[in-house]
Amino acid sequence: MLLLSACKDTSTPPATPAVQATAAEPVTPIDEVPEPAQPPQPQIIDSLPANREAREAFLREYGRTRGSNRVRLTTPQGVIEIRLFDETPTYKGSFLWLTDQGYFDTTYFHRTVPNFVIQGGNSDNAPTNKMRNAVHAYQLPPEYVPSLKHVAGMVSASKEWEGNPEHWHSPFEFFVVMGKHDYLNGEHTIFGKVTRGMNVVRAINQLETDKTGWPWINVTIDAEVVE
Repeated sequence: MLLLSACKDTSTPPATPAVQATAAEPVTPIDEVPEPAQPPQPQIIDSLPANREAREAFLREYGRTRGSNRVRLTTPQGVIEIRLFDETPTYKGSFLWLTDQGYFDTTYFHRTVPNFVIQGGNSDNAPTNKMRNAVHAYQLPPEYVPSLKHVAGMVSASKEWEGNPEHWHSPFEFFVVMGKHDYLNGEHTIFGKVTRGMNVVRAINQLETDKTGWPWINVTIDAEVVE
């Protein structure tokens, strides 16, 4: 699982996020226990090519023809809107495509580091891994744009910092930067910017978490392309 080895800070990279702990509650008779809520099931609308070159060409064309470069993420804390950059066409197309497939609806903002980042695009729900496997768990090559810098509100792609000499990025996990972090420039592909809801980003960044940075309350995501 990709963590924010993705977005390297000076602390030790966290272990796998733990499942949310809950306080003890009175025992409910078994015939009164409600059915557990089921996470959203992704709908795979289009088949994604398994071949890398064909896949990246497909994603760039998807982004070019989709007719929008904005995505709205609705969370329990409020709405975040992101504008995707034309300068990073593979990432733009990938984010739009995954949004249309319903992938992000199965995920959370699953990691937050105060005054550094909030990271989204993963969860401990089975549909999340099911969706990744269905689309070949693909990765993307970097698309660094020197004029784009890691400052507050920028949206960047996660990656593994170790054992990744070609700097492959995850299309599934992303992070929003809380402030200026120059050492991330040229390390992570910036592909978008928050245009609405930085107050929501700050609210998520201030949530209490476990020792891995996983919020104690699940910060669900309902993602849609803004037409």
